[in-house]
Amino acid sequence: MRDGTEVPGAIVTVDINRGRSYGSTWIKALSLTFLRGGNSNRGVDRDIVVFDSDDGRELYREGPYNGISVNVPFDRIVNEIGMIGLNEFIRRREFQHGMIGPLSEPSGSVGLGKSVTLTWQLFKDSIRGRRIQDK
Repeated sequence: MRDGTEVPGAIVTVDINRGRSYGSTWIKALSLTFLRGGNSNRGVDRDIVVFDSDDGRELYREGPYNGISVNVPFDRIVNEIGMIGLNEFIRRREFQHGMIGPLSEPSGSVGLGKSVTLTWQLFKDSIRGRRIQDK
């Protein structure tokens, strides 16, 4: 059984954000824990995860959040599932994202690395587009 807040049909919990690499995520989490003496609230990104209470499948994942900002959206998800039910919650998220199956929703924060990568990709695409148009 998972630790977390039980809602009808599910368990809502906070998990370390997977990021791009599972290994690097755990190395970062452990190193920040040791460097800060166990207080790593600001350094490690977290996701809010909804698991099926029967078989433990991950149904929904939202994040990343830092250790401080995760509380408000966590409470919002718990309250929403409590009010409308798990099936309606998942159905609304699927409709919102145009997806069927386990969902991951970004929190909207973009780090420096992601921003630089995206800018570089857009720059390369714009150069390629100009070359194609010139021919």
